[in-house]
Amino acid sequence: MNIKNHKLMLWATRPDSIWWNQGFFEYAIRHGCKTMYNIPIGKDKSDYVVDELFDKACLNIGKGFIRDHKTLLSEYEKRKKDLFKISAELSKKAGKASDKELSRIYKRYWGHIDNFQPYMMFPHYSERFLEPLLKQKFPDDFHIITSLSKPIDYMKMQLSLLKETPKAVAKKFGYLGAYALVEEPFNEEYFRSLKVNKEELYKSLKEIRDNKKEFKRFIRKIKSQKDRTLCTILHEFAYIRTDRVDAFKKHLVLLIPFADYLANKISKGAGRREASMLLRDEIIILLERGEHMSAEEFIERGKRKAFMAIYTKKGASFTYDPKAMQDIISRYRPNIEEITEVKGISACKGIAKGRVKLYLNKTDMDSGESGYIMVAKHTQPQDAVYMKKAIAIVADEGGVTSHAAIVSRELGIPCIVGAKIATSVFKDGDLVEVDAYKGIVRKLKNR
Repeated sequence: MNIKNHKLMLWATRPDSIWWNQGFFEYAIRHGCKTMYNIPIGKDKSDYVVDELFDKACLNIGKGFIRDHKTLLSEYEKRKKDLFKISAELSKKAGKASDKELSRIYKRYWGHIDNFQPYMMFPHYSERFLEPLLKQKFPDDFHIITSLSKPIDYMKMQLSLLKETPKAVAKKFGYLGAYALVEEPFNEEYFRSLKVNKEELYKSLKEIRDNKKEFKRFIRKIKSQKDRTLCTILHEFAYIRTDRVDAFKKHLVLLIPFADYLANKISKGAGRREASMLLRDEIIILLERGEHMSAEEFIERGKRKAFMAIYTKKGASFTYDPKAMQDIISRYRPNIEEITEVKGISACKGIAKGRVKLYLNKTDMDSGESGYIMVAKHTQPQDAVYMKKAIAIVADEGGVTSHAAIVSRELGIPCIVGAKIATSVFKDGDLVEVDAYKGIVRKLKNR
């Protein structure tokens, strides 16, 4: 495997699932990227590693979206519903229809996956190119452009919880807890324990209504048609950026019976955890010819520890090559011990000094703690309870329309997003300064 002829960058670190990754990795490859990797790093997570052409691919994707923005924005809800529908169809027919019929449906499913990729990928163009441009052009109104235009699913779930039983809410919104089929959907017990602050919820919903009015007033003042288009797209993505992730979660949860069916064809007792690491072509071959890898390899891959996924123009594949994997890691992960500051994008200005609280999963947080600098890979709506107790937020990922950015502005606390390696550089208890005017987080001497 020749990996020496291109530079590598860490794009993100996420829960690992081929069913989540393959579509947008291949979409990026088609738009200019040469090579991408999923490198397992433990705890069911992997590093998403890209070559130096990833930014070019994002630029190509963004330009295409802007060119077709009227169609893409108008069709978002339909494409989302179509993805849900065909996912439910696969699960409903698993074990009832013939495997050849399942294969035909599965191939159609991939058409819907591909149709959804413009929404999955556009934010990565936006944070690199569009957001800096509009922030420079409209510094005084940028908060209006990036304000939330519609209630996200987490807000809808909270509204439901005020009116319905936890059991009913779990059935409708359990998918919010399942990122990549390595996590269980939220259950009835979770929703029973969840406390909704009615006053804060209604305040947030009112702010969304006000945002819509304020944005309409703002956009009427813009004379340039091009600027109006760009501002409208970014404003819509304040909602779509979070909703597209929720939609992908929901469609994967709808696929659970299909995943379990596939898993049991390879190894009795296996399930969604293992099946969600199958590549598209492996599933088609399994359904059409009954051929598959050994049960041992299937189970091992499902552990998300040793097998590296590689994406190129020739296709996707897995390899077990510890030396090659270590070579790649050494090229995109710097010597962390020597780094004392990281840079990112200022999402909410301000300066804060305090102790780091690393947030990689819910078990890292103590509900009684407060006054910390929250350092996370990225944040989701269910993380808001911890974000409200922070004095500043730093996220490895995201742009100014990401969840961390929007919530920090609502809270009025300093926030830096797109910090790339903050969760690797800083440890629990480190004394740091967050300078969200300059977009810098630096270690201070403990004193």
